[in-house]
Amino acid sequence: MLTYILSFLPLSDQKEASLVSWAWYRAAQNALRERDVRYNIPVSSASLSTIKSLGFKSICCISLTNLDGSPASHQVLQSVAYHLGPHLQSLSLGGGSPTEAAFVDLILGCPTLRILDLSGCNSLFISGTLLAQPETAHSIRQTLSGLHELNLAGLRDLADLSFNRLSSCAPSLERLSLAYCHLTFEPDPARGCISPQDSSPSQFSFRNLLRFVQERAGRLHALDLSGTGLPPEALRALGQVAGLQLQELSLQSCRNLSTEAVATLCLQQPGLTSLDLSGCSELTDGALLAVSRGLRHLRHLSLGKLQRLTDVGCTALGGLRELQSLDMAECCLVRGWELARALGSVHGAPPQLASLSLAHCSSLKVSTPSCPSFLSRAGDGGRGNWGGGGSGQPVAPGRTPQCSCPQLAVGNELGTQCGGGQELRQLLLPGHLPKAPILGLGGLSSQGGPAHMRQPTAHVPSAWRRLCLGRSAEDECSGARRAEERG
Repeated sequence: MLTYILSFLPLSDQKEASLVSWAWYRAAQNALRERDVRYNIPVSSASLSTIKSLGFKSICCISLTNLDGSPASHQVLQSVAYHLGPHLQSLSLGGGSPTEAAFVDLILGCPTLRILDLSGCNSLFISGTLLAQPETAHSIRQTLSGLHELNLAGLRDLADLSFNRLSSCAPSLERLSLAYCHLTFEPDPARGCISPQDSSPSQFSFRNLLRFVQERAGRLHALDLSGTGLPPEALRALGQVAGLQLQELSLQSCRNLSTEAVATLCLQQPGLTSLDLSGCSELTDGALLAVSRGLRHLRHLSLGKLQRLTDVGCTALGGLRELQSLDMAECCLVRGWELARALGSVHGAPPQLASLSLAHCSSLKVSTPSCPSFLSRAGDGGRGNWGGGGSGQPVAPGRTPQCSCPQLAVGNELGTQCGGGQELRQLLLPGHLPKAPILGLGGLSSQGGPAHMRQPTAHVPSAWRRLCLGRSAEDECSGARRAEERG
């Protein structure tokens, strides 16, 4: 109650109140705690005092590192359960090797968990006896009744039986990650779904996962099946589950997926707001066209490393009016013309577009002076005006463009690999990215020599206060300048 009262006071008054007594000090610390901060705690005896002090602040989000089956680790887990457990909402044991007994004791001490990360914790699943005792499973089910997100990525020993036991203890599950787990597939996964009694103790089958999705269809909203080798027929069976309304789906590096399967998914799950198809090497332009036509409410789209994607597939991107982030990194056949037209059309870029990645798109080349732009937005309202009078036309030669983007980062995290300075200049000047605080153009090559590399930067708006070339570009540019100085 004291913490609640102090939370209404201004910061100066909270500081004065914390001097009254130790109880008031702890209450003031609780009122000031940062709820969205994750504390990374190394598992060692030296961390025990830190865990105790964090318990006074009611920390609700932690990640334990260097976790193993040693007595010291068991002692740390007991301390976490005692001091932090009552308030803990997010717990990550990713990559650790806890014993089953220590894990059960820890979870029983965390009754308010909403997010649990067990990615890479293979030690819990090797024996196949996790939660095998009905009494233990019943207690864990009561503790995890409010769990909404479960991460089981990278578990090589996950089997039907252990997955069913663990998932049955989380009846409110909304988000599930099985990325890079070893899934086995049958020729016809939609026929003859297995019952819980037929669950395999040694392998994790897609038919068992499909049964789980069918049971949780009304609640499950996010699913990550990246790197599982999902075939087209399995994706169709997943998309047609009655009552399933997915909002987020990640299929990264599922190399067996076909364009037809993605097109069918867009018809089956039109409510998707986030879709990751990066690394699905068999997808062609038809997949992007199907996504643009069928997923009108899409906000986040990842298409990185689609080696067969060309400009034809970019023509319909302008129809995704709610798109906030677009990742087309390493799409080596995308030249940029149709992308520029799609995002620089009559209606302009999607008004919410805040992130655009074209890193290492080696064919990207926008060299036509009248080419429409997609890296800034002409108009008012603080969206950026490139001097075209609000018409979206390119800036006339010799004029300095005006833009409200606070920062331009030309680095390796986001960006594009252009073939020369003229192309880079045409890409930077006329643009359509209204809300992007950071736009990267990493991996730049300087085929045109130092003059071409200097030319675009002369026109970069003053509001873009940071211009960072990738490491390879810096080396090339400095080498070219030294050669120029030598004559």
